[in-house]
Amino acid sequence: MTKEDKKHMIYFDEITDKILNSIPKQNRKFVRQQLNKLDDNFCDYVGYWSEKYYRNGFCDGAKVIIGCLDE
Repeated sequence: MTKEDKKHMIYFDEITDKILNSIPKQNRKFVRQQLNKLDDNFCDYVGYWSEKYYRNGFCDGAKVIIGCLDE
């Protein structure tokens, strides 16, 4: 990763630890479950948009090449 990439990383483990350390012990199990769901949903979101972006980018590139060949 580049320095720019590292600057925009989301450190879920560190964030989770800070949140869990700031709440009462009796609520930690529930909050941990919710944070795990959030992490899973975020990973699904990033995967979806990455796939969509690359698939559409490839299709657009193919259309440009085909358009150039048709001329």
